[in-house]
Amino acid sequence: MPAYLTIVLAALCSVALSFVASIIVEKTNGHEKQAMREVEKPKSGFSGLELGTVSVIVLVIAGIAVPNFFKAREAANEASAVSVLRNLNVALMQYHEKNGTLPQSLDKLGPSGAGLIDGQVAAGLKNGYRFIYRPPEDWSSDPKNLNDYSITAEPARGAVEKHPIFRTSQDGLIEAKLPGRKEFRQWTE
Repeated sequence: MPAYLTIVLAALCSVALSFVASIIVEKTNGHEKQAMREVEKPKSGFSGLELGTVSVIVLVIAGIAVPNFFKAREAANEASAVSVLRNLNVALMQYHEKNGTLPQSLDKLGPSGAGLIDGQVAAGLKNGYRFIYRPPEDWSSDPKNLNDYSITAEPARGAVEKHPIFRTSQDGLIEAKLPGRKEFRQWTE
């Protein structure tokens, strides 16, 4: 059962129980009320029914808002991962221009190295994604060659089956492997 339906069901039960409780309290409050003979003092505060109604409204709003909040957060993390991949491509180009070669690891681009990326990305983890840099395998032929590096952004919490995996390489093209798919496709926002 979806979470919001559970919350709505709990809210409805809460209203029903508060309504029944308010009736029982009225009936058993000393004696049953005599037919308008006594003058009642005005009561202050809220009745159980009013409080139950307000709690139902709050629970229904929460039941609608919470799933949307988590979906928006996931979308923001995915957009952040794509943005970091683009920034890493630019940082690698700048590093290559300045040093004539590519770095062996992301920490060479970070604050303790060239200062081109922030410390979280240099450590390989940001906004729920782990960034894996694979430098060129063959350094012996031409260390100035900019080909054959890749960067992958994988979900950090082991939720690969629920979230896309992103990758990029020297061409700057961002590709994504969506959940349930076997191949990478060009990412379009």
